[in-house]
Amino acid sequence: MRFEGNCINTRLKNNIMKDYFEGIHFADAQFTAQGSGTNDAWDNEWERTDVNEYPNFQKVEGTFFPSGQIPWYYQGISANSNIHNPDPYNPALLIPANTGSGNHNCLTASVSDDELDRDLVYGPVVGDSAIYDTNPDEAVYLAKEALFKRLKANSDLLTIGSSADSSFNAFYQSMLSTNIGKFDSVRSSLSENDLEAADDINSVITEDNNIEENNKNIYDLIINTVSTGDTLSSSDTTSLESIFEQDWRTAGKGVYYAAGILGKEYYTSSSYSRFMEQLLPIKNDSVVKSAFEIKMHPNPSSNKLFFTPTPLKETIVNIFDSAGRTIISKPFSQEMDISFIEEGFYVVQIFSSSELLFNKTFIKIK
Repeated sequence: MRFEGNCINTRLKNNIMKDYFEGIHFADAQFTAQGSGTNDAWDNEWERTDVNEYPNFQKVEGTFFPSGQIPWYYQGISANSNIHNPDPYNPALLIPANTGSGNHNCLTASVSDDELDRDLVYGPVVGDSAIYDTNPDEAVYLAKEALFKRLKANSDLLTIGSSADSSFNAFYQSMLSTNIGKFDSVRSSLSENDLEAADDINSVITEDNNIEENNKNIYDLIINTVSTGDTLSSSDTTSLESIFEQDWRTAGKGVYYAAGILGKEYYTSSSYSRFMEQLLPIKNDSVVKSAFEIKMHPNPSSNKLFFTPTPLKETIVNIFDSAGRTIISKPFSQEMDISFIEEGFYVVQIFSSSELLFNKTFIKIK
């Protein structure tokens, strides 16, 4: 796992990291203390089964920004052989604390709104006093976008009885009229499968920075090409490749959408990227030509996927996530519930016996 930029409020719980050179790497990351004392170790495991192949593996490595150590509570004795122990680690990063053995709390994987210290975490964003040494303009933009989305998702955070409530309300209202709010309206229209409304909003947005330019181009492709099942043109592919090759810290989350549409995995330009061949291993022209063409709609979708017509008997539908993991594998039905899977890009493959009948990507939106 690799973390870059602002990763405050990130919690690592119940992870099993097995056979690696670096289990967790921080690249100038801001990060939250892991664990909360004697009752909460968060139960991460680091395992190495092949000492010869991974002789000098590191469980936790990298750099924090700003520099300094964070507490990392772990379960078990202080010994390198203990799979729960964060040693070996970079001592400039961690202050390890043994919680002992026994049962430990492992409730939530992220900081909930009830646990959030709103004013402490987001006060500098609202007050325009947040300082970022790296990519300051883009970092401020992404911070405002993240806060706007969180306030929209839970309006109770606007009024918590703090003296800063009025500032947070003013911030939220102001964001509604900015491009951040407009792009959110595009996403909302897509979630309702209202492509016309999404296109109307997106087409009149005047982008002010590279992040917004990427967003506008990506949404245009989603609305007018991907969602309709049309084939990407060479210029579409070139545009997506250009976005994909950028760093999310200056390009925004459009790089992840570009990666999904292209069937690739995105890490960072300072890390590495590779083709995600396990998701789309068979070219479109290799799909078996049946007596009919299976169609899938809506795309993007928030709750359900519908397929027409009904294929042959003994047909299986497989859905894979961007890491190539099987999310759904079940007998074919014309209606499939996808409400429980996370937002992102997925691949759907439909097989009848050993014949591949369908092989396409779809976008899951909230």
